Amino acid sequence: MFGYTRSGVDRPGFLEACREALETWCSREGWELGAVFTDVCSALDTEDRVGFRGLLGAVTGPKRAAAVVLVDGGHLSWQADVVTELVAQIRRTGAAVRIMDGGLPPAAARLCTSQRGCSS
Repeated sequence: MFGYTRSGVDRPGFLEACREALETWCSREGWELGAVFTDVCSALDTEDRVGFRGLLGAVTGPKRAAAVVLVDGGHLSWQADVVTELVAQIRRTGAAVRIMDGGLPPAAARLCTSQRGCSS
């Protein structure tokens, strides 16, 4: 498992709390959490996410990950089409997406369902 967090502004305390929440959740579920990748960028940005690109590289690397874990879908984006695109990129690696709080935003879940294969 690898984690991913994103914030629109540089909030180190927030991102650290999210990382700790992912560690606690994974430990409670019996999952081994590797690195947690982080971006500070716009929720609309799909291209300039250095952390997300690192995440994709990690899940396809020698220690292939079964899943990517997120605190909530907002860590990808609040916009459904962006969430759908990023989840699809993760799923194309063969990794699942596991979301701690509430799953994907409803609009993104509907888009993912209609596009098959990007569900959480």
